[in-house]
Amino acid sequence: MSNQLSHVTAALMMEPWLITEARLNALVEIVEVHLAGGKIPAIEKSKDDAPWTQAGIDFIPVFGTIAPKIGLMENLSGGTSISDLRDAFATALENPDSNCIAFLFDTPGGHVKGGFEFADEIASMRSKTQKTVLAHAEGQCCSLGYLLASQCDQISMTVGSEVGSIGVISTITNRDRQLRNDGVEKTVLRSSPLKGIGADALTGPQIEHLQARIGEWNKLFQLYVGRAREGVDFSALDSAAVLPAQSTNEKLPSAVDFGLVDRVTTRDALIATHVKKSI
Repeated sequence: MSNQLSHVTAALMMEPWLITEARLNALVEIVEVHLAGGKIPAIEKSKDDAPWTQAGIDFIPVFGTIAPKIGLMENLSGGTSISDLRDAFATALENPDSNCIAFLFDTPGGHVKGGFEFADEIASMRSKTQKTVLAHAEGQCCSLGYLLASQCDQISMTVGSEVGSIGVISTITNRDRQLRNDGVEKTVLRSSPLKGIGADALTGPQIEHLQARIGEWNKLFQLYVGRAREGVDFSALDSAAVLPAQSTNEKLPSAVDFGLVDRVTTRDALIATHVKKSI
């Protein structure tokens, strides 16, 4: 890999992500192939990826990686932008033909930027609108996806879905040895010990600073979930756990038992419960 590509992917991973590790690694591989000139099949959005209204319910899909303005990531790997979700939510709130809004989740999470702000919008508008705001997981509802879901009135999931992964991740890759093997000597001049983190080998204070940042983001994550779902006890289980709808293993509680979701159900049952009755 060229040094230029190394720096791009290193910067991508160094950012704080509310996402599963597997998807973060997959995103990095996709970006590396693209920047190296490789061909990646374009992912076309289907009609199921766009918001729609059915039986008086406004459905808003939250599929794939979530980012502020997805752009390249959306084209290469599929995904949802916070800006698109914000627009869809605003439209649904003003729709006179619906009495309910349902976010449909199948996402591993996404980038931290814009996520907490949109979570605040959901929580604020939920308290102002007469419409019920639902979150329904049909696959994964992890990390940033769960942050958003937790701010809704109710959370449900299908029997084969998984939710959770309440945590923050970033990865620092040191390529100094690779540069030296390529005959490149690099000297970094900095104004202070924390300037230019990742430009060369990490020092102890830099690692401590980065870990502190991750810790603060995680505290904020737990605060947001806790304020909306008081029954979640983070001391009882590692919050980064991904939980199933059902479990017979006492060391792996179900998402319902742990308080992450309210019920296990299907989309059809959801529609039957919240369908808008004609007068």
